Amino acid sequence: MIPIVSITDLVLAVLCFGISAKLFASYKTKPSQLMRYFLAFYLFFGISFLFFSIPEIFSKHATIITVFNILAYLSFYLALAYIAQVPFDLLGKTRLAMGIFYFAAIFGIIFVIMRFVDYHPSVPEIKGSYIFWKPIYASWLRSATGIFSGALAIITTIIFYTQGIKHRANRLVFIRSMWMGTGLLFLLFSSLSTYTLNPAALFTPILVSTILAMIGLILIFIGVLYKTEETIEPSSTLN
Repeated sequence: MIPIVSITDLVLAVLCFGISAKLFASYKTKPSQLMRYFLAFYLFFGISFLFFSIPEIFSKHATIITVFNILAYLSFYLALAYIAQVPFDLLGKTRLAMGIFYFAAIFGIIFVIMRFVDYHPSVPEIKGSYIFWKPIYASWLRSATGIFSGALAIITTIIFYTQGIKHRANRLVFIRSMWMGTGLLFLLFSSLSTYTLNPAALFTPILVSTILAMIGLILIFIGVLYKTEETIEPSSTLN
């Protein structure tokens, strides 16, 4: 049987680690707080999808697969916490950015605790020659994850688009904002496909979600490194 979702998750993890390496090289050349946020976002996102994928590819033990799936969400929520800080930091709202970071991190910890409290092992779902280990947990908890990640994506997307349009005379700000806003929009679609519109954790929407996430991550990366020799300082141009 081919664990197709796990394979695409692994590809996504490798993509994130590759982007992380590139961002780290850029960060060493020209350190900045915003680059550190993006670096942490891709690194933790990659770790989460590595945890999602590896056990399902190399193990058939439901307990191992389930535990790794649950722990992956710690890294997933840390990734959300870092990316959510970026637009607010650019606007000079550093206290709000830090508050969102801690809120997202705490939400992730609560999610993981609730998954272990209401523990149910993943079950294999087979379609033809493909196998997918379906995580089993309360629909309200799944919906909460979709609402939380979707809300963060919507807010950050709106900020990037509106600020890009507002400062469209500055070509650097405009193009970076459009790339990153569009990338976050794809991550929003990914979140909707995985959680909000898929409370039963069905195979096909999750596969589509992974592909949408790949596109979004690449678009954000393009925006981050667009003309990195020209630095945007927080609150200097976006206010």
